[in-house]
Amino acid sequence: MKENDQIAIGKRIKAIRERLGFTQPVFASHLNVSGPTVSDVELGKTRVGTEMLFNMAVKFNIDIYYVLFGEGEPFRSKIKSLHSLLEERYFGDWTEDILEMIYHMKMSKMYLSGILNYSKQYYYRNRDIITEEEKDFLEKSKGLTQSNAEIDPETKKEKKPTPKKQKKPEN
Repeated sequence: MKENDQIAIGKRIKAIRERLGFTQPVFASHLNVSGPTVSDVELGKTRVGTEMLFNMAVKFNIDIYYVLFGEGEPFRSKIKSLHSLLEERYFGDWTEDILEMIYHMKMSKMYLSGILNYSKQYYYRNRDIITEEEKDFLEKSKGLTQSNAEIDPETKKEKKPTPKKQKKPEN
């Protein structure tokens, strides 16, 4: 790859990052690379790696062909990115915070352990409220799922329907 190509690729990546509204360190954390790596790629000092390209495509719906050759559109429009799907369907304004927590849990077993322990304690202290919220969520999403089975709040699994007893005919 020629140096001019690396510079052009870097400029396209920078434009995409800015369009997404990320700083270099935040963008880097989403792509599993360091902040300086993003900087070097954007400046054309370093070639973009396959992992970085793959993560851009998967997490942000970026068209790799556009990044490498400058043809077409930067974003693939027909498939939603994981980020937008999570934001739309589950976490709303908290999506960035959730993704950041997932990143840190992946990188640190101590952080993961702390989050899990705190979550368990919080759940047990607020079980009744959480169970009600879960019921409301399941009720709202019934039309989106195949099964309309009742969910056991303790096990979080579908309850099996109990057969109704047949009345014996009286003689």
